[in-house]
Amino acid sequence: MTGAPAGSPPRAAATVTLSDARAEADFARDGYAVVGLLSPAELDRLQAAFAQHAVLHEGPFAASLLIPDAAARGAVHHAVQAVLAPALARVLAGYRSVFCGFAVKAPCTDGGEMPLHQDISFSRPEGRPAVSVWAPLVDVSGLNGCLVLVPGSHRVNTGARAPGSTPAADSLQAYAQAGLLRELPMRRGEAVVMDQRLLHASPGNRSQAVRAVATAVAVPAEEGLRYYHRSVVDGVALLEGFAVEDDFHLGHPLGSRPARGTRLGVAPERVDFIHPRTLAPRPGPACAVP
Repeated sequence: MTGAPAGSPPRAAATVTLSDARAEADFARDGYAVVGLLSPAELDRLQAAFAQHAVLHEGPFAASLLIPDAAARGAVHHAVQAVLAPALARVLAGYRSVFCGFAVKAPCTDGGEMPLHQDISFSRPEGRPAVSVWAPLVDVSGLNGCLVLVPGSHRVNTGARAPGSTPAADSLQAYAQAGLLRELPMRRGEAVVMDQRLLHASPGNRSQAVRAVATAVAVPAEEGLRYYHRSVVDGVALLEGFAVEDDFHLGHPLGSRPARGTRLGVAPERVDFIHPRTLAPRPGPACAVP
């Protein structure tokens, strides 16, 4: 399951992810970087888009990628992409967005937590990393569900990941005890650009207001979009790779085998456990379990 699919654009010479040298150094070291991304006018447009589609994002936690109705999911994507794509072009070094939406947490006294995880793979593991972009529309902290990260964890378990893949992470408590968790409060207008291999989590929203975040998945311009399907045959977990079009996630139900796309092959799933003892604490304030 290696190599670019037929018809992919030629590989670029770019080896960096972020245009700004300081942000790129943070990204290379820690697996993420915080950047100034959105102007007040862009934030207003995203707030309006969220208000229009808020009914699709109800419950303790909701993500646009999980909206069952393909037409509604596509409408959210196009509304958010219209704002995020030009903004991301200012900070990313040769990337294109393939799915945009919202990640929303309603106020609640219990629930809404996102456990520690790596994102699924959107591009081939050997190339420049696909990134997740997380841009809150409100100021975020541990009270309303900011991100909690494990800096440096993007260097372990770097192979393909599918919906339902075996987690490579230990408990939040294990990383907290090792001083490896970092809470990431942010201001509206800022964004975190995160290597999709990075371990991250977020607590529930214990504030009195909705926490809405504009999100994007972006892949290197020189790479085709990938999707990996996991199945278990005779007790062996297998990953089946597909080259798919950029609009694939506008309608595909996560976890199901693709009905379209070019099949690239199948291989046993490999999971390299990200043990807290193998990671060195990074500069910056550590945090307890949220």
